[in-house]
Amino acid sequence: MEDTEFGTFVRQHVLSVFVVFSFIHFFVHILVKHGLRQFALRVLHLTNKNLAKFAEHTFTFLYYTITFIVACYVCYHKKWLWNISYCWLEYPYHIDEDVLWYFLFQGSFYFAALIQLLTSGWNEKIMITHHIVTLLLIGLSYISGHTRVGMLVFMVHDCSDIFMELAKVALYTKADRIKNVCFVIFAVVFFISRLIVYPFHIIKSVLLESAPTAHLTPYGGMKLYYIFLALLISLQIMHIYWMFLICRMILRFLREDMDVKKDIRSDDDENLKED
Repeated sequence: MEDTEFGTFVRQHVLSVFVVFSFIHFFVHILVKHGLRQFALRVLHLTNKNLAKFAEHTFTFLYYTITFIVACYVCYHKKWLWNISYCWLEYPYHIDEDVLWYFLFQGSFYFAALIQLLTSGWNEKIMITHHIVTLLLIGLSYISGHTRVGMLVFMVHDCSDIFMELAKVALYTKADRIKNVCFVIFAVVFFISRLIVYPFHIIKSVLLESAPTAHLTPYGGMKLYYIFLALLISLQIMHIYWMFLICRMILRFLREDMDVKKDIRSDDDENLKED
């Protein structure tokens, strides 16, 4: 698929476009959160204590929902979505314009989110580490031309985040039944997507199927390939850690008469923090 004229311009000025997108993400985040706070205060009549958290989690719920839907739309007709071997069989390949736009959009979001974490005073070392690893993976996927597998990684991660954020929104609006149902769905989707699909489908393919073409990777060859693989595995280590926290939350969930309130009450208390 040939680029449009604007797509060609973006490809030639990708770093500048990335910076512009990051600023847009940062300011849109502020504006949308302000609007959501006003909605929560005037319509839902939430207390001032929960306004900021409601706005933050509603924003991220909307963001992950939109990006997952867009990813499905972008990838639905791509043969490598249904057969991961095509991520490597046709390598090196031309990065489709829609995939390029998606990478810029997601990468700039995580960059803006990382800046917010670093400047907000939150002591969220695991989240900061996660965002740094994610940004490195996005950058290396683009530089090395491995954007196809990068798209699959995006989809695997965003699908579970939707339900966690919705559970948090339900928490602050006191919709306990929705909160509990969403948490259970989140735990199931998280386990399937990040502890089964991600390691045994995506990482396995990178480790075994991509090896014959690894030497073709630009800007470093095999060295860049090993860095890319190490970053993917580091994400999996974080997944295992988060799954441990989820299991601990489920045990409390069962002990407290099917109520997860104490586990996801606030960002300060909750153990689970993921992309």
